[in-house]
Amino acid sequence: MSKIRTVGAGIVILAAAAASTIAVAPTASAAPTATVSVTTQRMSAATLKSRQVGTYSRGKQLSLSCYVRGQSVKGHYSRYIPGGWDNIWYAASDGYWVADVDINTRSNKPIAPYCKTGRVAVTTQRMSGPSLKTSQSGTYSAGRTLALSCYKRGQSVKGHYSRYIPGGWSNLWYRVNDGRWVADVDINTGSNKPITGQCPVQQPTGTSNSSYLLPFHKGQRFIITQGPKEHAAGLYPAYNRYAIDLKTPSGTPIIASRTGKINLAGRTSTGAIEVRIDHGGDTCSQYSHLSRTVVSKGQSVSQGQLLGYAGNTGISSGSHLHFGLVKCSSGLSKAVVKTVEMGTNYPVGALSAPSRNR
Repeated sequence: MSKIRTVGAGIVILAAAAASTIAVAPTASAAPTATVSVTTQRMSAATLKSRQVGTYSRGKQLSLSCYVRGQSVKGHYSRYIPGGWDNIWYAASDGYWVADVDINTRSNKPIAPYCKTGRVAVTTQRMSGPSLKTSQSGTYSAGRTLALSCYKRGQSVKGHYSRYIPGGWSNLWYRVNDGRWVADVDINTGSNKPITGQCPVQQPTGTSNSSYLLPFHKGQRFIITQGPKEHAAGLYPAYNRYAIDLKTPSGTPIIASRTGKINLAGRTSTGAIEVRIDHGGDTCSQYSHLSRTVVSKGQSVSQGQLLGYAGNTGISSGSHLHFGLVKCSSGLSKAVVKTVEMGTNYPVGALSAPSRNR
């Protein structure tokens, strides 16, 4: 029976039973969401015995990549579960783990696929691509469990498990569900061979297969609140006249509409947190009013790669995504973005077409 979940108050300190074995299986491209019902632990693995890295606040919407069976715990929704114990844990899109018992998924059963996972054996680099020549964004700490999305053959490197590999070198890299990359040689997957599917091959910018896609996960759709007509009559029309506004809840993952290089990642003069991707020809796709970004200027990104999360920053009356094409050189509005799903027709008040992006 599905649990009817109501929001409670305060912080639940989860009680723990004996940990169960973590299972692994394929991930999926869809990203179901859930709302945090009571402030809860943000863990580095699917157990309270792992390192806690802050909390997920009550009311926060999480995008759930996949799940595992981890440590059995009690929490906010224990009263709806026979015996009160729950061993379902989800990998959130920020790469950390949350107990199912404290989030509202509207089901006692998993709503995401099983994860393929790797346990970090020794603190290792968190890279923007499958190479140590790409930009590094911190590290993955020893003992952390990573949800692995797909693999790619990249730079050959040596590391913790080199002694088990003929010659010691490995060119196997995994993309983690937070959008970053980790070398297989420093994580324990239980195999020298890939345990996930291969990452999709991205076409170079400008090819027929690099058309714009809606900038959210496959199947998601959101209400269109403003289009070019409304922006032309609104604030700063020179900068906004061809843009589209979509009513994306705060925390919704925003992903690249097309392959390119990050031209801007940060706050604009109006206070909005924004990402722009350079696609050549002085054309940048624009993603504005974000709550935060996970990319940096100069970084190459693939179509479907996580850029940040929807928010309400800058001149904004509610959480939404401001999406369009601007001139990279000036930020001036350039054209209505022509997406595979909708062309250039974005009827205000209607739901967008389902995204075909990753």
